[in-house]
Amino acid sequence: MKTSLLKGKKGMVLIIVIAAVMLMSVVAVGVLSRNVSRAIVDEKGIQRLQAEVLAKGAFWRAYQNGGTPPSSFTETIGTKTYTVNYTLNPGAGPSGTDQIMTQVTY
Repeated sequence: MKTSLLKGKKGMVLIIVIAAVMLMSVVAVGVLSRNVSRAIVDEKGIQRLQAEVLAKGAFWRAYQNGGTPPSSFTETIGTKTYTVNYTLNPGAGPSGTDQIMTQVTY
């Protein structure tokens, strides 16, 4: 009885298995590429956050020195090197106060 059901349809099982494997491969590649791109975005977010914290610390360091910051300094966090550049703009702030601009490059 089995032979009569599968008679002439032996190749269909192979085609169905190949289609299922291809579908699972596409899904797996999609999931992996999403995870990799997410990891890259997360790493850049961490670096940006570290740069922001370093810039705030640099501002308070300049404020503590009486508003006369050094022109720049370099800090290494983990394996990444951050360079902080200061710009002092006397009288450019609100009500004629001095303005200290910090820029962090990495």
